[in-house]
Amino acid sequence: PNDFRTCCTPLNEAIICAMDIVPKFQASTGVEIVNTVFLTDGQGQSMGAYGGGWDTAKTIIHDPVTKNEVEMHASNHMAETNAYLELLKLRTQCNIIGIYLHPQANINGLRYRFLDDTDIEESVKMYKKENYCLASDNRTAYDAMFIVKGHMNATEDIFEKLNDNQSHAQMRNAFKKAAGGHKQSRVIATKMVEIFAATA
Repeated sequence: PNDFRTCCTPLNEAIICAMDIVPKFQASTGVEIVNTVFLTDGQGQSMGAYGGGWDTAKTIIHDPVTKNEVEMHASNHMAETNAYLELLKLRTQCNIIGIYLHPQANINGLRYRFLDDTDIEESVKMYKKENYCLASDNRTAYDAMFIVKGHMNATEDIFEKLNDNQSHAQMRNAFKKAAGGHKQSRVIATKMVEIFAATA
């Protein structure tokens, strides 16, 4: 329905939901460090914090639970997503990984959005060769954001080989085996593990 304004990817809404889901998971399991991964094929729409101005205003987003506040400049709608990610991290102390499935064969349109001028040349080469690249550190609040070529065909569904009685070890081995034949999957998984291990 038009009144719900749900025409775009609900990424920002998912981040807000994670602010409740992650603490509940921490409380129920007793774990201190949680690794949160957002897999998306689009970018979030504004939830009202982005006013559409151009360096004319700033917005303060307030977390009523932790009382933390993040200042967001209105000149970039991506800043709203980054603000929510920062508040999620402040509330939960979690690692946050973003995986963006990019529908295009090239990443030229992501310049200035996710990639700096200093990174664009190497990122273009990497995306063409490896089918993914990393967003520039200062363009996103994720601990790491992977831009993955999203129009490739999947050749195997590992879930078809799993049943309700599989143990955690069997599921883990199935995922490892499925990823083992894909260089892209192995590299991304390795980089994610490095980020997770740094705060373990």
